[in-house]
Amino acid sequence: MDPDGSADYDWMAVIVRAVTGISYRHQYGGTACCHGTVEGYLVPVFSRAAYPRLRALFKDTLQGAGTWNWEWPEDLLAELRVTVGMIGMPPSTDTDMAGETKPLVLDETCIGEADEAWIPVVCADGPAVLIWPNSD
Repeated sequence: MDPDGSADYDWMAVIVRAVTGISYRHQYGGTACCHGTVEGYLVPVFSRAAYPRLRALFKDTLQGAGTWNWEWPEDLLAELRVTVGMIGMPPSTDTDMAGETKPLVLDETCIGEADEAWIPVVCADGPAVLIWPNSD
């Protein structure tokens, strides 16, 4: 989403998995520099509280080295659940009004895929991936 790392602002987005013929590629995993591709549609999201918590969890607490296929300790998994739940997204079929947002839910069936800047979630529209700028 930021191929050359030049975006100078904080952003988050949800890529809802859907057959669209459009795929998004994103670098994630801190210094592990993993690359993921998801077919679907992108929805910008915002949470003044959640963004710094995600950055602190992955960059500071987990040292930015990536967590793919990592065994999540319960305290950090709980922190991730709460932080993801702080991010809302309006369902695409109902309304685009900010007051109608529904919280994201950590998709723990795919927790092995969770990493910095790449979190499997479930939104009002179905399975998705939460992304933001990778810290490397």
